Amino acid sequence: NFDQVSANNATFTKGDSHLGIVRITSPGKVKILGKAYSTSKHKESPYAIAVKNLIYFSDSPFSYAIPGDHYNYFADYLHDILKEEHETSHRAMIRIEDVTVFENPDNLREIADILSSRGIPFMVGVIPFFVDPGEGTRLSLSDKPDLVDALQYMVHNGGTIVMHGVTHQYKGTTAVDYEFWDDNTGGPIKGETEEEDARKIETGIQEFMKNDLYPLVWETPHYTASFILYKTIAKYFSSACEQRLSMEDADFSQFFPYIINKDLFGQKIYPENLGYVPLNPDKAASRASVDQLIKNAKAQLYIRDGVATAFFHAFLDLDLLKQLADGLEGLGYSFLDMREETHWVKMKDRVILSGTQGYSVTLKDQYLSEVTFDESGEVRERSISEKRILGTISKHVTLQPREFYKAEPTEFREREQSFVEKTVSEAERVYDNIFSKEDEWKAAHALILWNHFARGALFNDQASFASALRSVSIPTDTAFLGQPINPSKYNLLIVPAAIADSLTPQDISVITAFVSSGGNIILDFKSDVAGEFGIQYAKTQLRVRRVRDQLFPEEQIVWRYAELVNKFDVDNLDKIFCADEATESPMVIGKRFGKGKVLYINSRFDPHSQQGYSNYPFLIEYIRRYFQLRPIVRREQLEVYFEPGIRRQYSIENLVRSWVSNGIRIIHVSGWHEYPKYTYDYARLIRLAHANGILVYAWLEPPQVSQMFWTNHPEWREKNIYGDDARPSWRYPVALTDTLCLHEVSRVYRLFLDSYDWDGVDLAELYFESGLGLKEPRQFTPAHPSARLELKHRYGIDLKAAFDSLSPSYWKTNEVVKESIVNYRVQKLKSIYEIFLTSFSEIAKQKPGFQIIVTAIDNFGTPELREQSGIDMHSIIELQKKFGFTLQVEDPEAKWSSNPRRYIDLGKQYSKLVDSTKLMLDLNILTFRKKDAVIPFPTLIQTGIESFHLVRSAALGAPRLTIYSEASVNPQDLAFFANALAGDVQYRFDDGGIDVRSGSSFVLRLPKEITEITLDGKPLPPFRDNRYVIPAGEHAILLAPQASSNFSTHELQTRIMSATGGLTAIQYGLRDVTLDYNSDGRMLISLSNMPTALTVDGSPVEFTVMKGNDCFSIFLPPGKHQANITAGDRFAYGINFTSFWSTTAIAVFSAIAISLLLLMYIFLKFVRRLAVNRKG
Repeated sequence: NFDQVSANNATFTKGDSHLGIVRITSPGKVKILGKAYSTSKHKESPYAIAVKNLIYFSDSPFSYAIPGDHYNYFADYLHDILKEEHETSHRAMIRIEDVTVFENPDNLREIADILSSRGIPFMVGVIPFFVDPGEGTRLSLSDKPDLVDALQYMVHNGGTIVMHGVTHQYKGTTAVDYEFWDDNTGGPIKGETEEEDARKIETGIQEFMKNDLYPLVWETPHYTASFILYKTIAKYFSSACEQRLSMEDADFSQFFPYIINKDLFGQKIYPENLGYVPLNPDKAASRASVDQLIKNAKAQLYIRDGVATAFFHAFLDLDLLKQLADGLEGLGYSFLDMREETHWVKMKDRVILSGTQGYSVTLKDQYLSEVTFDESGEVRERSISEKRILGTISKHVTLQPREFYKAEPTEFREREQSFVEKTVSEAERVYDNIFSKEDEWKAAHALILWNHFARGALFNDQASFASALRSVSIPTDTAFLGQPINPSKYNLLIVPAAIADSLTPQDISVITAFVSSGGNIILDFKSDVAGEFGIQYAKTQLRVRRVRDQLFPEEQIVWRYAELVNKFDVDNLDKIFCADEATESPMVIGKRFGKGKVLYINSRFDPHSQQGYSNYPFLIEYIRRYFQLRPIVRREQLEVYFEPGIRRQYSIENLVRSWVSNGIRIIHVSGWHEYPKYTYDYARLIRLAHANGILVYAWLEPPQVSQMFWTNHPEWREKNIYGDDARPSWRYPVALTDTLCLHEVSRVYRLFLDSYDWDGVDLAELYFESGLGLKEPRQFTPAHPSARLELKHRYGIDLKAAFDSLSPSYWKTNEVVKESIVNYRVQKLKSIYEIFLTSFSEIAKQKPGFQIIVTAIDNFGTPELREQSGIDMHSIIELQKKFGFTLQVEDPEAKWSSNPRRYIDLGKQYSKLVDSTKLMLDLNILTFRKKDAVIPFPTLIQTGIESFHLVRSAALGAPRLTIYSEASVNPQDLAFFANALAGDVQYRFDDGGIDVRSGSSFVLRLPKEITEITLDGKPLPPFRDNRYVIPAGEHAILLAPQASSNFSTHELQTRIMSATGGLTAIQYGLRDVTLDYNSDGRMLISLSNMPTALTVDGSPVEFTVMKGNDCFSIFLPPGKHQANITAGDRFAYGINFTSFWSTTAIAVFSAIAISLLLLMYIFLKFVRRLAVNRKG
């Protein structure tokens, strides 16, 4: 147990206690350089010896190396081994770590003051994008101008920006998750490519540069990445400050005691080797952590040219930073200034440099913008090329120490803002910092100008605009060519390319006046109308097929058909939403015009489909963010699959809060997370979900039970025909053809369902996974001995012989054998279904409202599935008629890249075969497409407009649908799914109100300026972010602006927050609410106040109140009923009522008193002036 090494009068710790014992037989020939000691056994042994040119170490110095370890001795002695006599110097660095958009800017400024006052240069590791999929959050540096200002302050005071990844997350939350590593598999990301990594890195660099921040150094998130990333990043950054993996295994990380001038990938690596200060509420413990860092730095002094680097988080007590800085200075360290080093950051068309050097960039008919910054980070020199540059240009830059330089392309020659523009821009910036723009929005109401003579691509284009808006239930009216244009009732005008060139001068005058006075307009393609709004075209044309979205740069957008477009000049005040990936030429911009805004699309929006999904998936997001317009109609009845294994890093509390906000009312949770030492906390999930108005179904996937079941029962594992364990996909299948196994699985399922308060069960995808079926013998199932015996007994077929090409039973040449095998599989699955459904039906009889769903893949449209997997919808429909379950139809993966309207047709087809009220559709939204696939859609995942059409079409095709999954869909899309689900809600804006008609209840979410509405003449107050529950039927809704409802008592009413069933009538009283509802399953209703009494159809009913985050939830009986719910007691209501009117009276009295005082003041001033005048 050797725990120390002594050499050169220094003692080091030895993290790895193992040692190769050396016995010296010829002492005269051997020089002992160092010795290893065991302090517990008081033994010593030679550690390092020299025999001529042989240097031998008795262990691996790299094993368990930590700061202060004997690794330092080895690292220093390398100088002697390699005869590199480096000058003695001891330099240190401090890096401020993990700065995200949520960092406190004042903390950053104070950090800069602390370090600059001591003359200490420092680094700042910044993450340019923040992503939290669980909360649906995505923010960038551009969204946080005050943070950018603080970072610039740090640069002015000695800071060097370090690019710490792009999002610092793969599937989890920024700064918690890895980015270029899959934590679930513990290895590199499957399918990772240099191209994808490069694309992401470029996005990060550009985000910094557009905010006038210039990173000089790279830092890999959590120091963990594949060699693909290391190879790629070396093409963009000359330098990195980090530890590195020595092989693609997170356990093999290596830190360096000094600068590595060139690693395996050609980068210069600056070390981080001291560690960091962990967050600890105990200040003494935190100070002890700093002392340990200083102790590590002291050990580092042994290395003659060592560089000691620590990192520090900005959210810590800044006294600890002072302690660290002073401690390092006290050891005699000088501080290395990264801006005095030579670095480059390069892309094809831009560079960031420090130190004198040359460079080349390639521009594509663009201007070159160059800026040199002085030693304090202020602009010393700025220039822009006189003409556009097409091709490669080389330059040599001479820089003084601490100066840095950037060169990048621009599509415009910057102009100075006018005084008015500067004033407006500054006012907007101040306003944005004080008020959240998310709260400032209007209900979208669009008018599209329509050319009814258009055909082909132009017709598709104009139809796509209308379809895209309607996909999220934005009402869109049309004005036909030749009709007078009157956009005054609307806040969004769309002028497609089909009509732009047919407008009269009078039309154009009306349009420009509308926008100038505050309206919003969308234009596409080159036109004279675009010219009226300041779009000026260059002569150069581009052929564009790949574009990069600036809001969601991680999405690879590749068009099926290239578009030929003219380049156009962009003002530096314009906002770029999307650009050509090859040239960075803008393709979608936002532009101010008078008091209004213009969204200009440089190509045709979508000339290929009539639904708007071909080219620009995120148009709705542009409208929301730039115009601040949103749809207001939502059906908050979403159902989603939930896989806890994907959400390991998220608290269930945050997930539930996110689900509620997005309108999710039912989750289907995977029921196979049972392990030897851990079982997922289903009880807690169900408890939290119910309390917040969400039903929970158990999602089962036979022939899988769980990995633990599969592991514990090797005798029941499914086999292929060669006797090997069969795992054709992700599931761990067991042999349901074995009677004992089948009954045990049924028993385990029943126990699982009885153990928790489930609201239903989803028996999903029960079939024999076999790839291409008989064509793939290694994947073919079932081939367990039980299946072979049954086939032999029933049909006289030897299953293995059926796959033997020399056998007379070979399935390709013996049609009878083939059909027998196919029929056996179909019939076997039907009998397995019967076992499970019989068990589940017993639960449903004991638990009113417990729903049984069978999810099966449609084989009517894909008949080969019957042969390949045993799927037979005819059999399943027969079972549906017997057991009465709800049938959920899933289309096969081969259909997932076809027209989204397929779900309407699928729903119509099955509604003729089963009771339409017992029909659901299953949507799979996830990253599944291959990059080289030729499909009508531009992205690898169904996102944006395509995803909205999927949800809308499925909602029109069947009464219910389930989306796989809440984690795999893009969070920005999930926010609009409730709008897409409301596709059958018909509504139109009227003077001061809205007329609506809907076959089922829905939710209105209105701008905050509307604080109350009247529904058919009866006042209705809002809940959660200004939402209002509207029952089914036809209604007239009047909108009450804020000023008109300041003293309304209706805010004291109990409000319905959500319901899992359909509401056909709602009547609010002072303390109670009466509702008519219809629910096939358990009815869960959430209220704003705590219920104290309940009657259903006039009879009192016992109930249990579940307290949610902002609501109180109770169960109501399933079926069609009228319920009356009373909340609170009379005494509490009386107090609230009295308090409200007391507050109101005080407010009214105060207003009157202030008014009288003001009048008295004016009167006295007037009288006094008269008196003075008379005296005069």
